[in-house]
Amino acid sequence: MNESLLISDTALWKRLKDIATRSNRPIDDVLTEAVAEYVERHADTTAANRLPAFVGMLSSETSDTSERAEAILAEEIAHYLEDEAQE
Repeated sequence: MNESLLISDTALWKRLKDIATRSNRPIDDVLTEAVAEYVERHADTTAANRLPAFVGMLSSETSDTSERAEAILAEEIAHYLEDEAQE
C-alpha cells in the first residue's frame, strides 16, 4: 500500500479523529474509506470522461441530421435571406 497523508486543516483533522473515535476504528481506515467514496463519486465527472456541454442540448426529429448538416444549413441560410429580403 502506498501511504501519503497531508491534512493542513486542523478542524478537518479533528472531525476525522472524532469519526474514528466514535466508530472505534483507526483513522487510517476512516480516511481510506472517505477517499474511496470521494473518488468513486467523482470518477465519472473527470474532464476526460465528460462530454462537451452542448451535447444533447437539442433534439432532432430525424436520426440523420449529421449526414444532412450541409443541406440543412443551406436551407436555413436560404430562409434567412428570404426573411431579410422581405424586411
